Amino acid sequence: GSFFTTFFFSFSSTDSDEGETCSHFLQIDSTIYSTSDLQQVQQAGLSEGIHRFRVWVVDSFGDADTLNWRSFTVIDTTGENE
Repeated sequence: GSFFTTFFFSFSSTDSDEGETCSHFLQIDSTIYSTSDLQQVQQAGLSEGIHRFRVWVVDSFGDADTLNWRSFTVIDTTGENE
């Protein structure tokens, strides 16, 4: 991949309260994206190196749950940065 490679983030959540609306947030490094009720996001423009991400969900009552940080590494396999 490279800076132009699109990375796919997919996540899901459920709420035990029937008909409950949940909002999702995706944090990649220090940037937070509100994805509302989307559960799939594509992101490009990540520099070469180690990155971290996490997802959390908040329902309309303010109850929230957060995944632990996950790490991934972007390696330029195209040779564009040489």
